[in-house]
Amino acid sequence: MNIPDDALQALLRPALLGRAGLTRQRVIYLTLRDAILSGTLKAYSLLPGSRVLARELGISRNTINAALEQLTIEGFVVRERQGTRVLMLASAPVVDQTPLVSLANRVQG
Repeated sequence: MNIPDDALQALLRPALLGRAGLTRQRVIYLTLRDAILSGTLKAYSLLPGSRVLARELGISRNTINAALEQLTIEGFVVRERQGTRVLMLASAPVVDQTPLVSLANRVQG
């Protein structure tokens, strides 16, 4: 399943306009990540190419690639020769809900 260029632009443009001091890279990353987590961007969907996104959004291709690379590192997407594809997410607990690890007494003192 491919995501139409205009649908992704409709998702990214408002976020970029109201970015509230965040970098464009961070806004793109957060918007895509949230869209993946919410199910707006479905698993196995193919995103438009970085050249297309950069041209249509009027921003640097390096900015797009940096955001996509961060999503790749975190396991939200995979970048292949055919393009960038949304990955199926495992139903793992959210990182913020993991218990804190305390140091042993001999290490603390």
